[in-house]
Amino acid sequence: LILISVDIAFSYYLLPVLIFTFAFTISRNRWIKLIFLILSVSVLLAGTINIFLLDAKRVINLVLLSPITGNLIITANLIPVTLMIFRLQFLFHQHNKKITKIIIIGSDFSLAVISIGLFIYLSIFNPYNKERLQPVAIFENTIIDSGKREISFSSPSPLGEFSYSSTSNTVSMDILETNYTVITSTPEAPPKISLSSRSFLNRKQYIITIDSLLLPNRISAVLEGEKEILLFDSNFQVNNPDGERAEFLIGANPELPLDLSFTLPGEFKGDMSIKLEFSDYPSMIKLESSHFDSKYSVNFEKKISIGK
Repeated sequence: LILISVDIAFSYYLLPVLIFTFAFTISRNRWIKLIFLILSVSVLLAGTINIFLLDAKRVINLVLLSPITGNLIITANLIPVTLMIFRLQFLFHQHNKKITKIIIIGSDFSLAVISIGLFIYLSIFNPYNKERLQPVAIFENTIIDSGKREISFSSPSPLGEFSYSSTSNTVSMDILETNYTVITSTPEAPPKISLSSRSFLNRKQYIITIDSLLLPNRISAVLEGEKEILLFDSNFQVNNPDGERAEFLIGANPELPLDLSFTLPGEFKGDMSIKLEFSDYPSMIKLESSHFDSKYSVNFEKKISIGK
C-alpha cells in the first residue's frame, strides 16, 4: 500500500499478491496453498525486478536509500510470505524427521540461491543501454571579466568513463559521482560586451552594446546601485526601476548586435550584470560518448561598473 501511494502503477503487482494470499488463506488443500504461495513469490520478484527496469526513481530511493521506510516496506512484503511458508511447513510435516530436514534444508538453500542471485543482479544492474541512453546535463558558465570557466556535468547515475573535447584538446575522465565540475580558462571568441556613455546637464546616458557569434536564447541585464535607482528613460521595459535593483526585460531570442540604452543621474554609481544564455556555442565542449543523451547549456556573465 505504501508503494501504491508513491506510484500507483505498482498496484499491477501488489493486487495479485493480495488476491493470491487471500486464496492461500481460504484454501484447504495443501498443494493448492503451495501453488498460491509460488504465484505470490513470483509476482513479488517480478515487481521488484521491474522497479529497476522501469527506472522508478521515487520507489528506488524510498526502498534502497531510506533506512527506516525501506526496511519497513521490505518487511511488510516479506511477513505474509514468511507466514505462508511456516503454515506449509506444518501441513507438509513428515513423520520421518530425515525427510522433513531435507525439505527444510532444500527450501532454505533455494531461497538463499534466489537471494544471492538477486543481490548480484542488483549489484551489476545498469538501467541504461543503447535504446535508453543515460541523460547528462552539461552546464558551462563563463565569467568574462575573470576568465573563469566552470563546466558542470550532472546525471542521475554515476558518470563513469567518458571524454570530452574542447577547441584545443581532448580530456578523458572516470567519475564515480553523479555531479562533477571542471574549472578551465575562458573559451575563444566569447560574446563582446562594451559600454559607452555621454553626459548632458546633470544626467548621463549609457549604451551597452552586446554582440556574439550566435544568437542567445536569452539576455538578462540587472542594474544594482549603491543608492535608490532613478531611471529617466530606457529603450527596454524595466522591472522595479525605483528601488536599488532594476531588471531590464530584454526577452528571449533577441537580435544582435543589441544596444541597451538608459539614462541615470550623473552622480549614480552601481554595477550592471549581463548574462547571455545559449543552448549551443562554437567554443563549448563536445561530449564524446555513445551512451550519453546530452543536454547543453552555456552561459556568459559580465559585470560592468556604472558611474565609477
